[in-house]
Amino acid sequence: MLKKSSRIFIDDLAQCTHSGEIYRGLEKGIVEKGDLISLGDVLLGKAKGRTSEEDITFFKSTGVAFEDLITAILVFEKLKS
Repeated sequence: MLKKSSRIFIDDLAQCTHSGEIYRGLEKGIVEKGDLISLGDVLLGKAKGRTSEEDITFFKSTGVAFEDLITAILVFEKLKS
């Protein structure tokens, strides 16, 4: 899947480069660290998300705790209202 992807998004560089698909892709030379786009950078406007309808995206989530916290806060706020 990494070979076919136009854009590779990650939640945390340190975690993604130590195991899983991203680690193996880096080890085999399929991808480089410069190919990896932080989801946080996209949200802050520092990097672009999809650039066309034809983009094939790959997102590797390693389960960063702040994502769980933000989700819990949003659910809690929704239930309160």
